[in-house]
Amino acid sequence: MKTASGFTLVEIMIAITLVGILAMVGAPLTNSWSTSADMVTARGVLRQAITRAKTVAVRNEFGLTENKSAAAICIASDKKIEVRRANNSNNSASCNTNGGTVVWKASISQTLAVKRGTTAFSCACFDNKGQILTSAVAACSACGANTNLTLSATGVDDEAVNIY
Repeated sequence: MKTASGFTLVEIMIAITLVGILAMVGAPLTNSWSTSADMVTARGVLRQAITRAKTVAVRNEFGLTENKSAAAICIASDKKIEVRRANNSNNSASCNTNGGTVVWKASISQTLAVKRGTTAFSCACFDNKGQILTSAVAACSACGANTNLTLSATGVDDEAVNIY
């Protein structure tokens, strides 16, 4: 008499149940890994934007004086980041409509928040020395002088990004 080989229905049900339990336990871990990777990417993008804005500001193509913004970093609500330079010697770079020429852009994950203190970060302006403007100039009235930014997302620790 030959013996039958294969799996019984009970064995298959137990295996499927175990795979389901492992998937339920592993899914939240995968989500936090993905968010953590988004944070690392966003930190790099922000640092690149800061470096580019300072470079554009120091280059100061139109010879702007210290009380005008030679470059600006703008973050829109859709998480698109732009570095802008002034259009000419009379107009500062800003995040307003027509507030300069876009010289670089990137985007970060929609799930992340970039904050300056407790409010959403949207703009930083730089003078002709590459320093963040500490006073509210007309074209950069929405920009602030706080150089400490925070990246945050649900399920992971906040990360600090500083504008030096």
